[in-house]
Amino acid sequence: ATFSSPSDFSHSSLVSPHAASNMALRSVCKLGLALLASVAGLEGRYTCNQSGPMGSPAVPDDAVRFATSVAAVNASIPVVWSMLLDVAHWKDWNDVFFVTNGNPEKVGDFFAVHSNLRTASLLLRRTTIVMKVTVLEEQKHICWNTMGLPVWARHCYFFCEVDGSTVWYNYEDQKGVMTGVTEQLAANATRDGFNRFNGNMTTEVEKQVRFSSMLVFP
Repeated sequence: ATFSSPSDFSHSSLVSPHAASNMALRSVCKLGLALLASVAGLEGRYTCNQSGPMGSPAVPDDAVRFATSVAAVNASIPVVWSMLLDVAHWKDWNDVFFVTNGNPEKVGDFFAVHSNLRTASLLLRRTTIVMKVTVLEEQKHICWNTMGLPVWARHCYFFCEVDGSTVWYNYEDQKGVMTGVTEQLAANATRDGFNRFNGNMTTEVEKQVRFSSMLVFP
């Protein structure tokens, strides 16, 4: 489960422009209220009860939570964690991120993340950034920091179990004099990318779980 937003609304050409405008406005309001209620319910259920936004881990001192996405799937933490760390196969099931030149296996490891943020400006849509693993708690928490940029940025995944499902947060924190600029330029697109990555990973985990349940051993 991931969070998304409505985008398309239409009205009949058989009504007057004024009536159509009122109808469209009422539809938007009703759908918006329904979406807020739905998201509130999901946030209330799928939370790891940490002190950060949406129940995520706390924001470091002097930093801002640049982007956050939360997802849940009916699978064990080891299954989801294993898929996340199998970075060599990210490009097999998603088009948001892929990794080259290394693997995030232990603190201090370097690797390169290639990003495709569809809703970012053309200049920031496709980037390649060197990362360094800075936090690693097995099957719970992993973070990597960007290298060589004029802003401190840390991208993390945090896992917990809730009602038999695995819940994880895909989030990024930033700090430094450039934070306000990067937030305006790329925060929304980054969140969209995190949502898409989480949705793709949820689908792939569910596919593997279904496949495993179909296996018959002699």
